[in-house]
Amino acid sequence: MKLVWGDRAKRDFRELVSYIAEGSVQTAELVANRLDQAAEMFVLMPRMGRKGRVAGTYELVVPQTPYILAYRLQPDAVRILRVMRGARRWPSRFD
Repeated sequence: MKLVWGDRAKRDFRELVSYIAEGSVQTAELVANRLDQAAEMFVLMPRMGRKGRVAGTYELVVPQTPYILAYRLQPDAVRILRVMRGARRWPSRFD
């Protein structure tokens, strides 16, 4: 199984790490590492997340962070669609 970061997910990742780094570079690196480690687990266990709030997706709560990886299973890959804060209002669909 291949791991693919969608364009919006890449942008989410960069923006949140940049925002966190304004307060603490060390915390930003820690969160970035946790997000990366969680995403890499999809290669071994693509169905490890829960059913998503958006139809046809799954969600993985990233341990020790307030973030959730929203993803979709494809025949040969796991595509990460968004990196979102759990308390945030979720869209009705991902483009």
